[in-house]
Amino acid sequence: MMESSSIEELAAHFNEKLSNLNTVCELRHVGNDSHCKKHLSTIERELQSLEITMALLKQEISKQKEQLRSVEEIKKKFHRLIKDVNYTANNIPARLPHNNLQNSNNESDKTDQKVKSLTKPGNIKTENNKEVKKTERKHCPSIEYLTVDEFEEVPKYMKGRVTYNQVNSLVDELNKTFIAKYKILRMKKSTMNDVSRKRFENYKIQENKDTEGVYFVVEADIKDFSSIKMDAITRSILTTLRHCGRIREIRGGKLTRYAIIESY
Repeated sequence: MMESSSIEELAAHFNEKLSNLNTVCELRHVGNDSHCKKHLSTIERELQSLEITMALLKQEISKQKEQLRSVEEIKKKFHRLIKDVNYTANNIPARLPHNNLQNSNNESDKTDQKVKSLTKPGNIKTENNKEVKKTERKHCPSIEYLTVDEFEEVPKYMKGRVTYNQVNSLVDELNKTFIAKYKILRMKKSTMNDVSRKRFENYKIQENKDTEGVYFVVEADIKDFSSIKMDAITRSILTTLRHCGRIREIRGGKLTRYAIIESY
């Protein structure tokens, strides 16, 4: 019976058994006949076998129901996962950590490639038969964006009502300020106008022994090169950036310098 390959075969098997039982019921009055007793014993054994089979079937059905419930739960979780993935794909933040540095590195790589192409044999520019020396590549690092986890770990009293997007928007403005300042510092004096020359001189005056090898800006630079207003919100964001290790303050000479903390 367990070898039945279809419902029809299983039904036929049970119908046969039931037919045998009906026959037994019809012949119940001939139980004293020895020949009939032999058949009755056979039918009894078949009935017992059928009861055992039914019990096994019930166990198997119960097991399959449990597996079906498990599959349905997995299906629900899978659909939730697909929904979450689709939402994430459609709502990727405009700012992601390391994007700024990656873009800066890409620009640096392009510069390196140009320098290498100029210094290949046969491509070296010379003046009066003297080789032009390769200038040292300089760059200005960028402040990295905060991650959501970093922002969430900042104490509430420190960040106040500042939002995650406000923090990273200010990071954009600060990076613009750094780029503008150090672009002037890399300029040749012969190419500077009066405004750039005056700024250059101020930048040099602001430097001291604590700023050696450090990239920094002051409030005047922020006002000159960005749309940042030095209000309570901005100061809360600067405090948040200090807390998260993006910038640090260097004080001295009645100036507060906001310096980048470079990550290696």
